[in-house]
Amino acid sequence: MKKVVVIHGLGGPKETYFPHLAETCKKLGLEVFMPNLGSYHDEGGTTYQIWKSKFDKEILPHLDKETLVITNSLGTNFFIKYFAETKTRISAYISCAGGFDPSEMRPTAPHRILTNEIALKTISSFIPKKEEFDIVKKLKFPKYSFFSDNDRFFFQENLEEYAKGIGAKSFLIQGMSHFDMTPDGEWLTNFTELETLVSQICK
Repeated sequence: MKKVVVIHGLGGPKETYFPHLAETCKKLGLEVFMPNLGSYHDEGGTTYQIWKSKFDKEILPHLDKETLVITNSLGTNFFIKYFAETKTRISAYISCAGGFDPSEMRPTAPHRILTNEIALKTISSFIPKKEEFDIVKKLKFPKYSFFSDNDRFFFQENLEEYAKGIGAKSFLIQGMSHFDMTPDGEWLTNFTELETLVSQICK
């Protein structure tokens, strides 16, 4: 059975599009893993090393040439650091709303993040180095990056630099913000472009 691993962002797995995607993938007959790696809401926050330890135990045994990995937000930075270190072989990789430098946020990013010392400390441990991007770019599996023109966290240049840094095929989607909620503040449950790509990769 083909597998999908969905890696969440800074806030942990919550009621946004990506848990919805996990259910969609199950309906496609895919084995789905969506680990809870940690959140800045955790006491003392979390770090890359905490995520890595959990990922090693829960997910690494399931990674192989039949596994598609999909990441969102801070999960995109975890992917760079982790796969630069492990060089694990997978079938393909899809990033959504990945910033080349997650610490370089728009001044209009949510106030609860911009002013939260634990959140900022958490983010700092996930910032990939240029050399790590270079290693991931050379890994021999297809890479795709989705980003929006109105992402509320990152300027478009930051998002584009992430995609270029891994040599990904880029998809600029209009009006999808950070792929978690609509500009009107409603939870996002419709991201057909990503669902179509997953279906194509896993058919």
